[in-house]
Amino acid sequence: MSDQVVLNEGNVKEEPELNANLLKEKQPKSRKEGRKENRGENKGVSLFTVFVVSILSSVLSVIVYHYFFAVKIAVIDLSGYLLALKNLYVSQKISDEELKAKVDAFVNVIKQNEGKYIILNAESVLGRNRNLVVLQPPSLPANAYPDTSQLLKEMLKK
Repeated sequence: MSDQVVLNEGNVKEEPELNANLLKEKQPKSRKEGRKENRGENKGVSLFTVFVVSILSSVLSVIVYHYFFAVKIAVIDLSGYLLALKNLYVSQKISDEELKAKVDAFVNVIKQNEGKYIILNAESVLGRNRNLVVLQPPSLPANAYPDTSQLLKEMLKK
């Protein structure tokens, strides 16, 4: 900063008192004085603020990971559905065109969900989790799912 001047009847006069005050203000306080002023006054508030910010950032990180990055798994009963279709076709309850349409509908269910989930066969997943997504294949008649022992007997006869 430049020295402060006062005009007095055309003469320039410097004021030494103002310059001394400005120099005192510019000088930094000693480290010990600064510590004594701030010691203990806001320590509790600062710790609480750090704690709250830490908890909020942790919760936000977990939420963002869950919705945008976590792998989601879905299961579908591929073998059971194909077995039921085979039973309907062998017993001549559905025609060739109906069989093709049912298989295409099943493939469409998988294609619609393949970007959202990793799709596994239901037999390869042990146990059930409430967060596990179960994809429903296109519906078939109730008699399409026979007793497996009966189906094996029929297959062995042929």
